[in-house]
Amino acid sequence: MDAIQHQSTLVAIAVGLVMFMLFSSAMTWLRQYFVLHTGNRIDAVLGSFVFSHLLHLPVPYFEQRPTGTLVARLHGVETVREFISGAAVSLLLDLPFLFIFLAVMFWYSWQLSLVALLLMTLITVASLLVTPMFRERLDKQFMLGAKNQAFVTEYVAGMETVKSLQMEPVLVQKYGENLAQYLAAGFATKQLSNSFNVVVNGLEQIMTLSILVVGALLVMRNDGFTIGMLVAFQMFAGRMTQPMLRLASLWQEFQQANIAVKRLGDLMDVPVEPHTLTPARLQGGAGGCVELKDVSFRYSDKHPYLYRNLNLTLKSGKLSVLMGPSGCGKSTLAKMLQGFYWPSDGSIQLDGYDLRHMAANELRANFGVVPQETRLFSGTIYDNLQLANPHAGFEEIVHACKMAEIHHVIEQLPQGYQTLVGENGIGLSGGQKQRIAIARALLKRPRVLIFDEAVSNLDQATAEHFASTINKLKGKVTMLFITHQLPKALQVDEVLNFGNQETEASSANHPHLATVAA
Repeated sequence: MDAIQHQSTLVAIAVGLVMFMLFSSAMTWLRQYFVLHTGNRIDAVLGSFVFSHLLHLPVPYFEQRPTGTLVARLHGVETVREFISGAAVSLLLDLPFLFIFLAVMFWYSWQLSLVALLLMTLITVASLLVTPMFRERLDKQFMLGAKNQAFVTEYVAGMETVKSLQMEPVLVQKYGENLAQYLAAGFATKQLSNSFNVVVNGLEQIMTLSILVVGALLVMRNDGFTIGMLVAFQMFAGRMTQPMLRLASLWQEFQQANIAVKRLGDLMDVPVEPHTLTPARLQGGAGGCVELKDVSFRYSDKHPYLYRNLNLTLKSGKLSVLMGPSGCGKSTLAKMLQGFYWPSDGSIQLDGYDLRHMAANELRANFGVVPQETRLFSGTIYDNLQLANPHAGFEEIVHACKMAEIHHVIEQLPQGYQTLVGENGIGLSGGQKQRIAIARALLKRPRVLIFDEAVSNLDQATAEHFASTINKLKGKVTMLFITHQLPKALQVDEVLNFGNQETEASSANHPHLATVAA
């Protein structure tokens, strides 16, 4: 009978252990599932939100900050995600058990529980004391890391200049110095974290020893506290210290996440340009008349004026050329027309509408720009063209390319419009990239087409052919051609000269225009 009873008990224990193992495995799986699910959701929501905010920031924000620094700030999203999906989930799972174990410990012995609480208080105090130093070192480490990343990004982007000037030995030395500073900052941060962990582990061992000593005294007093209760209390105390140690480690991770949030805040606190979800185009026909009325501009209060009381008109459907020496503000005018900068005084109007009263995406929908350096992105030629108008079909893209006289060139490529181009259009000539830029600008169906030093990097023959392409667009769109050297083949309606004191027009019937600061 006893044998059967023992066997039944053994079976029950075995079944219980199997069920516990299955339950533990299921809970572990669920924990990891929630961690992964939470991380993906954060990446999808927070990452998209930050990137969208970045794209809607004004142009001067990017001109004042190195690209590498911006990329380093964006990495803060990953730090925040790791904290929330990992550490924060662990906190939510560990806290209930911490209070449960503490309640059981008080049920066993309030004296030993106070000993445990005293040592946990010391761990908390140690965490708070080390926080300012830890935060300072993390901040320094981040700044040096961002500096290092900006250094690499800048010189990799200018690799041709680096090799042309044989800058490799100097840059290797500078990179080594920057890397050494970054590694030293990282070592200091990790060493502080290591010292903190040693202190915390030491306090944990002191707590274990204190519980054993005080517990032994309580057992020897024969007040009903037994050795078995001491062993059980020690087991629960050990269970409680694990969540407590994780919380101490979590505090360090929180500081890292806090630094990341602070750096993201530097980006997220910058006001975005006004945008509308349903941009409306200006009413009326082709239009494209641009008027500058008493426009004055300077970059800041510390800079001199580029313009003072500038007045000029770009007539609808006409080809106007803006000429002048370097530094007189020709390209700045093109940026003001796109809303990248605003006049210090005066107004700019498009078909009678003040540009200041238009949302950024509404304003730029009316302007197409062919810059001096055409930037194409990695992908196919078709992808680069469709970026200007995601709703454009293949026929519309082909029509724009025919107007830009690049269709036949694309057709002769091995894969046509599906030909892959590298970053910045590697594999295409300068003239071909400029024509693709014209087609891309035309796909926006702009009222005004701006050529900003578009022929300055082209040879004379290519520039003249490029000018003949522009002539065929006359009457279809208002065009502003900014240059310091006019192609002979360009059929100009009006030439505006930005001189040292006055802006003059070659057209006899054009009104007096402006005075421009030297």
